[in-house]
Amino acid sequence: MGYNMMSQELRKKTIAELKEMISGKKGEILELSKAILKGSEKNVKKINFLRKEVARISTILNEKVLISTIEEAKNE
Repeated sequence: MGYNMMSQELRKKTIAELKEMISGKKGEILELSKAILKGSEKNVKKINFLRKEVARISTILNEKVLISTIEEAKNE
């Protein structure tokens, strides 16, 4: 899945779904780091990929929160 494709799919999700995805990815990072320390996982680049995914999801989440805040302010 390409970067643009993933961003488009993430923008379709709700704020709650994005928060859930972030917590899931952070859990994956934790498990992967434990596996690397134990020596059962050799690919350390996976952590960097997961961190970038968390950053991408967080950026889109922040955009959505900002947009919803602006819309609420307009409605008042």
